[in-house]
Amino acid sequence: WLSPPGFNTAFELTRRNLFLSLGAGALTAFSLNTAPFVKQGAPRLIRPPGALPEKNFLERCVRCGACMKACPTNTLQPCLWESGLNGLWSPRLVPRLAGCDQTCNVCGRVCPTGALRDLPLEEKRNAKLGTAVIDRERCLVWADNTLCLICDEQCPYNAIIFKWHEGARRPFVVAHKCNGCGFCEEKCPVRGESAIIVTPRDEIRLVSGSYIEAAKQLQLEFREDPGTDRFLLDETPESGTAPPAEKAGSATDKIPEGFQLK
Repeated sequence: WLSPPGFNTAFELTRRNLFLSLGAGALTAFSLNTAPFVKQGAPRLIRPPGALPEKNFLERCVRCGACMKACPTNTLQPCLWESGLNGLWSPRLVPRLAGCDQTCNVCGRVCPTGALRDLPLEEKRNAKLGTAVIDRERCLVWADNTLCLICDEQCPYNAIIFKWHEGARRPFVVAHKCNGCGFCEEKCPVRGESAIIVTPRDEIRLVSGSYIEAAKQLQLEFREDPGTDRFLLDETPESGTAPPAEKAGSATDKIPEGFQLK
C-alpha cells in the first residue's frame, strides 16, 4: 500500500517489532509460571532436605548441580518435567535409586545460593521430606500374603509396624515417625516401581527457623530405631482376641531364604 506523505515506514516497523517483542516476552513469562510449565504439588516430587518452600527454592536454585555431585548415595538427580519447565534441572530426590543418608548433610553445605539450607544433622533429620505410602496391590504381604519384612528392617525410625488386618499381620506406615528418607522404597524387593513410595505429603520446608521445633509442634518424632522392637508389634487382632502364640510363629515355615525375624 502507499504510505501517506511524510510517514516514516522504518519507524513504524521498529515500533511494531518492539510491541511484538514485549508481547512475546510477557507471554513467555506468564507461561513459565503457569501450568503445564509449573507443577504445583507434584505427587512424586521430593526435594532435598532443607529445601526452601518451592517458590523460594526455584528462585534461589541456579541449577549448578553442586548438591547432586556431592551426594554420596546419588539419590539427588536433576528434574526433567517433574516440576515443570520452570524447574528444569533443579535437584530432586529419587528414593528408588537410593535413600537419603541420615548421617549426611553435604547437600546443604555445598549449595552456593541458600536454596538448600545448611543444616546440622539433627535439624536435617527433622526436615521431613515426605511420607511413605504402601501400594497394597503391589506389596508382597498385602497382595500375595508373602512374608516380607524389608521395609520394616530398613526404616531407621521404626515408622513401619505390622498390625492385624483381615486375619493377617500386615505392614502400615506410622506417618508421624516417617521423615521420608526413602530407604524403604530403595530396598523394596518388588520389581519395577516399589510397592512403598515416598510422597511429598506433610513435608516440612522452612525459609527460616528450626526444623526440630517445627516437628515438635506437629507432634512428629524421628527417633532412631534402637533395634529392640519385634517384627510382630501389634499383638491384638481386629477381632479383639489374640491368636495362640504358636500360630504367629508358624509363619517361620514360609520365610524366604535370606530373611530373619527380629
